[in-house]
Amino acid sequence: MVIPVYYPLGYPVLSSSTAANYQQILKTLKQEGEKKMSKVVGKCREQGVKASYKLVNDDVSNAIIKEAKRTKIDLIIMGSRRMTGISSIKRLGSTARYVSEHAPCPVTLVH
Repeated sequence: MVIPVYYPLGYPVLSSSTAANYQQILKTLKQEGEKKMSKVVGKCREQGVKASYKLVNDDVSNAIIKEAKRTKIDLIIMGSRRMTGISSIKRLGSTARYVSEHAPCPVTLVH
């Protein structure tokens, strides 16, 4: 699971209170991510499916590519887009497009 990197309020000139708030937000996102991913992995294991997860704070597309290369992944399965409204007319979201073009393995996109 990737927690996207955001630089709030004019980074790198963050006030100390803004930086503290940002760190608290990251901490909360990581805690919630751990809970959700643990639950999903548990369900997979109950069904006899080998599963694991890793939480990182990075650019989403690059994090997926880096992890696929590092662990020599055989296949990436991901959603094709997260957009709504007028943006949903596009065929692929930017993350799906980047990963499908740069992955070191086959990519299956689910719509």
